[in-house]
Amino acid sequence: MKTIFMPKKKWQKWDRALRKGGYIQGRFSLYVESEQSFCCLGVLQHCLANGEIEYNYEHGDYLKSPSREWLSENDIIFLDQSGDSDVAPFLPKIKASAIYANDVLETSFIKIADAIKDAVEFTDAKK
Repeated sequence: MKTIFMPKKKWQKWDRALRKGGYIQGRFSLYVESEQSFCCLGVLQHCLANGEIEYNYEHGDYLKSPSREWLSENDIIFLDQSGDSDVAPFLPKIKASAIYANDVLETSFIKIADAIKDAVEFTDAKK
């Protein structure tokens, strides 16, 4: 089951960033400034948006997942377990959403990257 649809070059950047070991894994937020840590979706934003992470100005912290607008602007579609559009992908290999795998199961970035690799379909493959 494919639950991530995105351009191959963007996936490659995300995959390398998750695997290279340069990010401290955090939980419950795209980015935790006090810990300088990221969730797996925060790594996605950081590596694709030149270090920019979506900030919630109303609540004074970083978002817990990418906004639908950000995903759309970056040509990324995530699907949940039912196949509906979502702000985080379901990862069949882990049997959990990327958020749940990162925050609750505390799955390593390497294992999340492996699950993402299995779940991704490249949207530019037919060009």
